[in-house]
Amino acid sequence: MHERKERYFASGSKLQKGKRQALLDVLLQLQWDTNQLSEEDVLDEVNSFVLAGTDTTAVTVTWALYMIGLFPEIQAKIHEELDRVFGGDIDKEATEDDLNQLFYLDCVLKV
Repeated sequence: MHERKERYFASGSKLQKGKRQALLDVLLQLQWDTNQLSEEDVLDEVNSFVLAGTDTTAVTVTWALYMIGLFPEIQAKIHEELDRVFGGDIDKEATEDDLNQLFYLDCVLKV
């Protein structure tokens, strides 16, 4: 944030109208031009966006695992499919081809 601030003041530039801008740039411009936001406000807004995306992903994964755990027969089918594709090799890195063979898991996660 401090680097962007230095570049902004050094160039004296403004955000271009009609051009997509990074959230941080827009918030900093608002702070500098109007003094409506403090530096702490800018950091809080950016953190909210970053953490909201992370929390959403974590909650989604947790919910999917919980739901799979409620249905042992579905969990068993997923396990069988993973064994078939990966051959029980827990150290094997998944490739795109491997993932494309996980039809059942794909259906479970998309429903």
